[in-house]
Amino acid sequence: MRRGHEIPIRCDRFFIIVYKYVFTSVLLVVGLISIIYSTSSYGFRLDRFTQLSYYSNIGDIPVSENIIASLNHFAIETYGEMGDFSRVTLLILRFRDRMRIIEEIVKRNRGFLIHLAGVYDAILFHNNEFSDVNGVLYSSTHSFDGSISTNIDEISYIDETPRHSFKCGNPPPEEHLESLAEASVKLGELCASIKPDIIYAPLRGAYPLLRLMTLSRGLRGVKALFPATSSFMYLPLNGRRLWGHDFNVMMLETLVGLNELRGRMIYIDEIVSGGMINAHTRHMVGDVGSGKKRRGRRKCGILLPLVQSGELSIHVVGVADNYGRRMRMDNRRAMEEREKNGLIRFHIIPTVHLCTEDNVPLLGINYIGRDKGPRIFSAIRIRGFWEAYRRFWMEIEKILETQY
Repeated sequence: MRRGHEIPIRCDRFFIIVYKYVFTSVLLVVGLISIIYSTSSYGFRLDRFTQLSYYSNIGDIPVSENIIASLNHFAIETYGEMGDFSRVTLLILRFRDRMRIIEEIVKRNRGFLIHLAGVYDAILFHNNEFSDVNGVLYSSTHSFDGSISTNIDEISYIDETPRHSFKCGNPPPEEHLESLAEASVKLGELCASIKPDIIYAPLRGAYPLLRLMTLSRGLRGVKALFPATSSFMYLPLNGRRLWGHDFNVMMLETLVGLNELRGRMIYIDEIVSGGMINAHTRHMVGDVGSGKKRRGRRKCGILLPLVQSGELSIHVVGVADNYGRRMRMDNRRAMEEREKNGLIRFHIIPTVHLCTEDNVPLLGINYIGRDKGPRIFSAIRIRGFWEAYRRFWMEIEKILETQY
């Protein structure tokens, strides 16, 4: 394990960015994911969809309508030996026995691993096919051709609680944790029956739900997509504001332009009133039924041709607060009408209390600023939040290990 300043090239931040490009009046949309982990302004492709690039810090990432989602990670420590590698694997890991899991990954794969705080828990550089380890919840491997060297800097903390966020000083009541553990089992069973090719998990709210699912059903080789869609951020550009719904539309259009959406897709999200999950599903397949269709400037039915041709099937999975009783009837009817017309399959996973909703310590991630666009950073930067996040997940993992 390496800490401090033992290695010459700095790597205190790790970024994943999704871009949208628009060419002239044709409005052809293409995109890519950039994995940014070091200090300059150049990069190279991993594959058709993924590129490694370099920036010096979060502030250097362009604030632009071309950025759909910017996932900013902080490197905690490094393991293994640096060198030349041909593959890179993104990992989500269990919290319990985390250090043992990481050491076993490095030993089996003879690679170089950066332990992260953020959406992903680690990135592994290696040469041979990834050798799995008990405790890996999600893995996705890409081609890589290059050398990696890195260094870890001290994390600078901020003490101000982000606006529009609930600060949780104590773990949720046992009843809430047990309910989430039960939801994890149901999500795992549902995932096993669907066998998804793609997981579409909007941030902030859906990220803990993806972790819940993977605790009971590990995901291997499934494409995980993390669009930034929160209503608690916007981007002021050219006299107008782009909101979370706009970034959802941009992500869907980009993925369609890249022919990335084929097979079985799970769109997972939280349900309180159901307004967000209804709106995002409207962007995907539109509205149906005899009721008045919503009109607005945002494009709807973006994935409808793929669904109608049979190239894509969409399973919308909502983890619901208060057993779904808070979901408004108009939102429920809209979802049921889409299912009735064969556009989606709609699944509700009930919980006693969806305690992660807008709760930054339990979500583990937050937006850099309300008016800075879809730039997401780890709660490790907020003093005390990371420990609350870690404690929360270790409690759920303990319940799953002892009761199921």
